[in-house]
Amino acid sequence: MNLLVAELWRCWSRRATKLLLLLATLAIAGVMVWLALRPQYRTERYYEYTSSFEDSDANVVETRIDQRLDLVDDLSAAMAGTGTALMVLGVLLGSTLLGAEFGAGSLSTQLTYEPRRIRMWVTKAAAAALTTAAVCAALLLVMTAGMTVVAATRGITDGIDADFVADRALELGRLATAGALGALFGFAITGIARKTVAAIVVFLVMSFILEPVVTHNFGWAEARTPMDALGTFAFDPFVRDDGTGAWNSLGQAALVACVWIFGLLMISGVQFRRRELR
Repeated sequence: MNLLVAELWRCWSRRATKLLLLLATLAIAGVMVWLALRPQYRTERYYEYTSSFEDSDANVVETRIDQRLDLVDDLSAAMAGTGTALMVLGVLLGSTLLGAEFGAGSLSTQLTYEPRRIRMWVTKAAAAALTTAAVCAALLLVMTAGMTVVAATRGITDGIDADFVADRALELGRLATAGALGALFGFAITGIARKTVAAIVVFLVMSFILEPVVTHNFGWAEARTPMDALGTFAFDPFVRDDGTGAWNSLGQAALVACVWIFGLLMISGVQFRRRELR
């Protein structure tokens, strides 16, 4: 337990953690300011012709559109939309937390206090996941608080009940877990390559080049690749039914992602145990 507390404190003290948290908070604050300052209503005008001829008389029709923030509908959509961003944030945090230690050469010093490498490795992975989950949950709570204030002052808060609160709490837990899984992915790849940049490059290549090509050419690989499964868990909380039969529930998507990430962590841990550290 003392080792885990020390690793959690080390994660929180990293400049990368504070910087990413600050940038994400500023982005949320900017969106909240825009929501608070935008007009509550807007008017759209279009022409309605009295006949099918273009040169006939036209009446100008005006429609007033209510664009006030509806907390019940908009908060759910906003939280679902942040899934991919939190997954990317997790990859960045997980890779930078471990990459900084490889870069500074502090791992060899830590082994003098805790010589059991596997125990240290597991503790560091757990600390990275817990730190990322806490950061994601904090950002979601900040966003929720900001949207609540905007909706209470310039929007709509009707329909808020216990079921709404429970659903949003479950969604917050799902998104925080997705961020933690992203952190474990970045942690594992960084442990294998010993470079933060390598983990980020692998994530981008797998997400936007390799996996789309593989799933497009091989139907059996659909939903069985790590980033596809993790992205679905983070972004699409609904049952997926696209005819492939790859998965039909959110739990199966999470299981596929966990199996891949656990395998990468095993490879990374074995290399950490055998490699020489300087």
